[in-house]
Amino acid sequence: IMLTRTYLITKNERYLNIAKNNFKTVWDRAWTDQYAGGIVWCEESDKTSKNACVNGPGAIAACDLAIATGDTSYYQKAADAINWLNTMLVQEDGSVWDCIDWDRQNNNYKYNTWVSTYNQGTYIGACKMLYDYNHKAEYLEMAKRAAKRATKISDS
Repeated sequence: IMLTRTYLITKNERYLNIAKNNFKTVWDRAWTDQYAGGIVWCEESDKTSKNACVNGPGAIAACDLAIATGDTSYYQKAADAINWLNTMLVQEDGSVWDCIDWDRQNNNYKYNTWVSTYNQGTYIGACKMLYDYNHKAEYLEMAKRAAKRATKISDS
């Protein structure tokens, strides 16, 4: 995100090239079909943990790259990450749960249902960027619902 935004300010191609390479490296390494898609948390997790704190910023990074390069395939990657979040971690009330992981002890999925302002914020930001791109009202509604839920986090 920082490198792409630095490119957008400075127009120094070096920053954009590093950003594109870094995004490709992460996407190629970490996007898997396990749990219906999504970006894996880290290599140390044996590729079993997928978190909102990776997929939300991943979607933002993809949108920033689409803006910087004009390559709309990045928007599809952003939409894929948001669709994954909607399928696996976003709740009807707009809560963005923290993660899904494989519970080796019980041999099934487990969710961390913790809700943080960080995960809410990156999800809201990515939804808003996708709305700005394609003007699909559903993205704006998802962002609004998550923002409404975020205002209740400190109350819980």
